[in-house]
Amino acid sequence: MVKDKLNQNTPLDLGEIEFEAGKRISVDGTNYQLEVSWEEGERETIRSGIYGVRWSLKDSNPICERVGDAKGLRFNYMIEDQFASPYENDFDYIYPWSDMKICAVRFKKNGKRKVIYQGEEGFQLDGSVGNIMVEIPRFYTKREIIDDYEYLWISPTKQEGFKIDPAFVTEEKKLKRIYIGAYLSNIRKKQLRSMSNSFPLIKRSLVKLRELAENSNGFAVCDLLTILAVQKLFIVETAILDSQSIFTGNVLLPYLLRDKSTSYYAIRSEMETNRIFVVNSVMTRRFRVGDAVSILNSWKEYKNKPGKYQREILEINPVDDKTFEIVFSGEPVDIIERETGITCIPCKNGETDHIPYRTGCIAGHSGHASFKYRGIENLWGNVSILLDKAYVKNSTLYIEYPNGKTKKINYPLPVQKVQLSLKQFGDPHNMIVKRMGYDKKNSLIMFPCEIGNGATTSSYYCDSWYNLAEKDVTYILTYGGAWDNKGYAGIFNFRATFTERKTIPYNGARIILR
Repeated sequence: MVKDKLNQNTPLDLGEIEFEAGKRISVDGTNYQLEVSWEEGERETIRSGIYGVRWSLKDSNPICERVGDAKGLRFNYMIEDQFASPYENDFDYIYPWSDMKICAVRFKKNGKRKVIYQGEEGFQLDGSVGNIMVEIPRFYTKREIIDDYEYLWISPTKQEGFKIDPAFVTEEKKLKRIYIGAYLSNIRKKQLRSMSNSFPLIKRSLVKLRELAENSNGFAVCDLLTILAVQKLFIVETAILDSQSIFTGNVLLPYLLRDKSTSYYAIRSEMETNRIFVVNSVMTRRFRVGDAVSILNSWKEYKNKPGKYQREILEINPVDDKTFEIVFSGEPVDIIERETGITCIPCKNGETDHIPYRTGCIAGHSGHASFKYRGIENLWGNVSILLDKAYVKNSTLYIEYPNGKTKKINYPLPVQKVQLSLKQFGDPHNMIVKRMGYDKKNSLIMFPCEIGNGATTSSYYCDSWYNLAEKDVTYILTYGGAWDNKGYAGIFNFRATFTERKTIPYNGARIILR
């Protein structure tokens, strides 16, 4: 609609104009302005077909080929409020992706669930009406290897050779839907919570997380099969194995090191202050206003408490060419030269709330930008989430399925032949996944069988696997990569390096509900 600026109440009727993404329109003249309104097109949701991707096992290129009914389909996402490409995301109209919904879930006194979907009356992101979850509808899936190609398929309905994704099958029944936390877990009143505007929980062992989950009214610690279900949805929708080529995530944030000669540590002592002076370096230039930070002498001090340990950067002021002043929120603290340091902690939940689409990222710097996939914020990066119901022992993966059965995956997982130093840890030869194993009896479990040998952070599966593999030690799994894992984080990032009682600063949690 074009309005005469001299008479705002008199629109000039140009008739209906059809637009397609990428088209431009201009109006000549100085007394007119153009206002365009649009409504999302009404397309019927497709609840049939088989949607797949395939990739060559002999090719390092991480871009997949769409196959089956996925041929010709497009994926799209937003950067802030602008779409990344001039096309609709076709998967918005295809089940199960179409029916993935953000909602608030709580249990009433009678034990029944109360679900309020985003857009419905009473819905809030702050956790006041329930944990903020993403509802995932049941789907069927198949994985196969044919003529040196690996295929991954998803279907809304049962097809020959397809199985209900195992995340939906319990001892009692086949579930119509499951739920995964939209946000990384926070702790409130000794419960694991998923809510916006909260600091993610870190520095808890899996044993402690399980105790917290027992207080959480039916919500549980995220398990491996739920993550693998989301992984399948992501791969088929995006048709790419290099997840960080779409969203880097928060993986390049400053992380406090033990070495107190690094530039994270204060170069000036001050008492009862809300600022710290640090050297201007490559590392300290990665801090940004708004970052979640903590001021510590060591990670042993850190606790999940606001004000004292959970702060935000308010200002970053250059003092001269060699020095920064960083001003932070919270209670004043004593700063001791070369003893007190500043570190990022995971970015606050809710950084993507303002993006008006279900998948997108904030406009940040590479490695320093929160994102969401179908409402799930920071699926990788920010923290490595501890996974329940799976473990690795003697380089063999064991999975406890929701139906109560424990299955052993019949291919050995790769082992790093060295206890990795910091330098060796950054060597793709020791880390990056080149090939996934295939167990015919458990074909839907996609886990590494080969690492290195030419694989890099931009080839093959692009993400890292680390297996400490001490004899007869039972290791739990962590997933996604933390806020300092750089290009090693991503949709395929897993580690088998910690026992269930180990407490690590960069490990956190996400809740699920069946």
